[in-house]
Amino acid sequence: MALCSTCANNILGYCPVFSRSIPVRKEAVEHDCTAWRMHNDRDVLQVVSDLIQTHREHADQWWCVRDMIEGELTVPPGRRAGALQVLWTAEYLDMPTRALIARAFIPF
Repeated sequence: MALCSTCANNILGYCPVFSRSIPVRKEAVEHDCTAWRMHNDRDVLQVVSDLIQTHREHADQWWCVRDMIEGELTVPPGRRAGALQVLWTAEYLDMPTRALIARAFIPF
């Protein structure tokens, strides 16, 4: 059954497919959304590590994303902005992978 709460596109209560926030108390309501996708069970750190290896042009930004996910280092605001930019604009990422990475840290 399609539920916003179980959709891989759900990013902290926001649906990037329809470009709007999911209404409160509607995340668990069954619907017939054609964009619904199953959650991705991959390890997010492994996904980011693979992106570092395969996309050298954005390796710096993916390292920052990895640091933000691990939470052990404080990433400066300028580098954080660059990391978020590549997360949202990289054309080689599909939306469920973006959502998987974005859910791994709170960017604010």
